[in-house]
Parts: sequence; structure tokens; C-alpha cells
Amino acid sequence: MSLKKDLYAILGASPSDSVQELRHKYQKLVLQYHPDRLGDVCDFEAETSMKMFLEIDAAWKILCEVESRKIYDQQTRDREFKQDWPVDSVVSLKDMTWDQDLTSTELPISPDIPEVTRNANSGTPDNLPKLRLWLLHLNSTFDLSAL
Repeated sequence: MSLKKDLYAILGASPSDSVQELRHKYQKLVLQYHPDRLGDVCDFEAETSMKMFLEIDAAWKILCEVESRKIYDQQTRDREFKQDWPVDSVVSLKDMTWDQDLTSTELPISPDIPEVTRNANSGTPDNLPKLRLWLLHLNSTFDLSAL
């Protein structure tokens, strides 16, 4: 049986149904599609009913046991979450769309970010007051406390 078929749908059930509910639905469908209960039907109907009967039986064999049902449910979840695109794909900035509200406003950051120059004797930045002022300006412009 193909793993792409939904075994719960074959039985007319849902994953939350208990084993007893599954059994009831299985028995009802088996009685409906059993080859001995068909009577006088054409070959096409008999073949279709036989295929359906075999699918119902195969679905029941998997879903009636707790362990095989857990495995089937896990495989179904894995298949649903499978990505069909590459994880490491490259996206160009040209391919992105931008929100008009963000592109229409200019960021009030000074383009001349102060460079850090170090004092040769102490190793501390010479322009520390200028850096602090620039960071205070940046913090007042944007709420950096959330970062």
C-alpha cells in the first residue's frame, strides 16, 4: 500500500478515533465491500470492490496495532512537514519586496559613524566620548533596549 494514501480516510475515520471506533468503521466497510456479499455484479464492479476491500483490510492492519499506528502517524507528520525547497537557497535583495512605509522614510542615522581609534599607551578608544554620543543618539532614535 502506498504511504501517500490516507489510511484514516479509507476507513472514514480521523486520527483521534479510538481503536474501538476504528474497528466499528472497519467492520461496517468490510461487510459492504466483501466479495462474497456482492451478489451478481459485473466484472468491473467486482474488481473495484475487491480493490477497496483490500485497501480497507490493509488500512485496518496498520491502524489496529498501537505501535504500527504510532509509526504511521509519525510518517504522516514527517511527510506534511517536509520541505520541497532547498534549505540553503540564496535569495537576492532584488528578489525581495519592500514595505512602502519603510522605504519612504529615511533612517535618521548619521552616515559618518565614528571610527574607533585606540590610544597607543592604554589601548582604550581615544574618541570614546564621541562614540558614546553617537550610541546615545542611536538609542534615542531606535529603542535598542529590546535587542
